[in-house]
Amino acid sequence: MYVNVGVSTMREQGRLLSLVFRLERAKLEALKDLSKNTRIRQSEYLREAISDLLLKYEQGAARN
Repeated sequence: MYVNVGVSTMREQGRLLSLVFRLERAKLEALKDLSKNTRIRQSEYLREAISDLLLKYEQGAARN
């Protein structure tokens, strides 16, 4: 089962833009638990994950 998730993930002239996507319920619950236990916002974790993924593929493209 997927659920819709709304997260602010991108900046436009210093402002965050909203992004909505679907995520498996179990993954959303795990993210919520992580956020609750660490007191770090879910959106911060998602921004970090997106940045890491983009960096990974930029580095891969640079090698090709």
